[in-house]
This record gives sequence, structure tokens and C-alpha cells, in this order.
Amino acid sequence: MNNITHVVLAGDRDYARYLLDGKPNKCLIEFSGKKLLSLTFAALGSASEVRRVIFVGPRNLQEKEGLIPDNLNGKPVIFLPQRRSLSENVLAASRVADKIWPGGLVVFLTNDAPLLTASELDSFAIAAAQSQVSVAIGVSKILDDQLCDPLVKQYIRSMVLTSDGLFLLANQIALRTAEPTLLKTLQKLFDVRKQSRWIPIIRTLLFALAHKPMRKGIRGWLRSVMAKRVWLLQRNTAFASRFGLSCAEIETRLTELLECESGIAIVRLSSGLGCFDADTVEQLTELRNLISTQNQSLRKLEVAHA
Repeated sequence: MNNITHVVLAGDRDYARYLLDGKPNKCLIEFSGKKLLSLTFAALGSASEVRRVIFVGPRNLQEKEGLIPDNLNGKPVIFLPQRRSLSENVLAASRVADKIWPGGLVVFLTNDAPLLTASELDSFAIAAAQSQVSVAIGVSKILDDQLCDPLVKQYIRSMVLTSDGLFLLANQIALRTAEPTLLKTLQKLFDVRKQSRWIPIIRTLLFALAHKPMRKGIRGWLRSVMAKRVWLLQRNTAFASRFGLSCAEIETRLTELLECESGIAIVRLSSGLGCFDADTVEQLTELRNLISTQNQSLRKLEVAHA
């Protein structure tokens, strides 16, 4: 598992409508006095399965003293200037990783998940490496009784409904660098992300219709879309999940859709705090509230044991 490279995607050119708090980049958003960038680096630095990091972002982040370190607890950090879009950042980082450390596994994470922990990074890296698949996608299961939680409520539209229950993407995806054709297909799919809205759904459908190998996957994908819409109209997971696919079926269909030789795996993380990213003002508010509460609890413990 030594041949794993972690890539932090922190570009802002393709994220103008998602930038928050008046900041030019989400990396600079503060949570209880700490920049989001610092929280991400702390998790990476503490994770035992993180060996090296490629950081992709605007040049000004590198130029600001102290923001992009040369290493994290002895782990080398390579800075890569952002490209024109998220998908191009993914492709560029994959090429750099494969050139320096050929044939390895690249784990991508977006720098907008302030609750991400070292244990999540470790458990996903281990599972992705052991699975020996072309693509591993991290997810976290959301139980019905969690839907009333103030933080979880802000991610209703982002949840994926399967016959196995509700899931949130855990902001970690692993790719094998030795499959350039797959990377190009995934690059296109990155450009039609954010499937919780109708416009990206229509764009995805048009993209699949225009590419013959992907047409066979349309039926299963539409089932997932329909299941989510039914659930949004009537919050009955047991009823709506009948329309959806199981996680195993999704793995099989994605493997066929992307024509992966080694397959695709959905990796369930027992602790999925990293799935709570900051895309809206409401999400940012709830994340700040939670982090502030956690910090206050820690300070009280420190005083009690002083």
C-alpha cells in the first residue's frame, strides 16, 4: 500500500458559484480561527496511510507564506497550479503521480470537508488498495433517524438512494493511474457532476446518449434518479428504495458503463464525517456550529484536567 498518492483538489476556477463567505477560495474559509486548508493538512499529516500529497490550487495559495508546506510530518507535498476546470485538475494530477510513482493508486479529495479525519483517510486508502479495482468510491450510509439532525438536513439533495439505503459520497475517490482511457471518460463525467439538480441530470443524459458504450448504462442510472425523486416527494426510504439499485448492482453497472477491466468498488466508511462538505451558506453555518461546539468541549476538558 506504499504506492498511494493523495491529491487535494483546491482549485477555484470551476467553482465560482460555490465559493462562500466572500473568500476567493474555500481553502481560506475559517472555522473557529483555523483555515479550512489547515484542517485538511492536519488530517493528512496525522494519517498513517498518507505517504505523499499533491496539492492542486491557485498559484497565490503557494505564494502566501506558510499556506502550502513542503511536507506534512515528513511526507512530501508537491504543489501543482490549477488548470481550467476540476476535471482537468484530476487529469493533470494523475499524470504527475504516474510519472513520478508509476502504476500506483491516486486518492482524490476536495478541500471543502472540514470534518475530514485521519482515520477516514486511512480506512479508505486501505480498502481501496486491497480491492485492486480501477476505481474506488468512498461513501457513508445515512440512517433514517439521522435525517432530523440539523447538519444532515442540509445534505438531503446530495444523498443517493439505493435499495441498500441512503448514502452520501465521502469526498474520496481512488483511481489507478495506469488506465488513461478511463481517466478521460471520468474527466467528462466530472464536468456534469452535481446530480441533485435537473440541469446536470439532463447534461449527463445527453452525454451518455452521445457515447455509444455508455448507452447501456442509461436504464440503471434513470432508475436511481427516479428512486431519489420518489423519495424527495415522500420520505419513505423503504418504499422509494424499491425503485433503486443495490450497491452491488451499481458497482456492476458502473464497471460495464466505464468498461473497466478491474472493476469499480463502492467503499463504505464506518465514520463518514468527511462527506459533509461546504457548498451552501446553510451547510457552512451548520459545520461552523458543530466545530465550535466541539472546540468548546475540548477546551472545557483541558481546563478540568489542568
